[in-house]
Amino acid sequence: MIDVPATLTLILSGLRAAIGAYMAQRQRTPGVVWLGTRAYLPVVAPQTQAERILAAITTETWTRLWTRLGRISNRFRALYTHWRAGTLPKPAAPRSPSVLQGRPSRPPAPRLPTRQTWIIAAVG
Repeated sequence: MIDVPATLTLILSGLRAAIGAYMAQRQRTPGVVWLGTRAYLPVVAPQTQAERILAAITTETWTRLWTRLGRISNRFRALYTHWRAGTLPKPAAPRSPSVLQGRPSRPPAPRLPTRQTWIIAAVG
């Protein structure tokens, strides 16, 4: 039988390792300037589309992604453990339409202008 949480944890750990290796490589790049948590790379034109995309992602974003993948792994493992033990909470009862009709409705979201020169027309 396949151990689902171990498999997902292995996949997410591999992704986290790849992100960590990429970030370590970025930190060793000559000419990198660090201001707080942001790394500013020397101006070198990326060669491929993938390099351009990776260069546009900030260090803070990579760090948040790395952290998020770890949390997803931990939460899934805990959820799976509760499921196997039969201790999951019962799902909430579906709401009846009468309960939903008694709530005040939200005002419609404001419509943003779609014309190309709307700001010039508004400012004058």
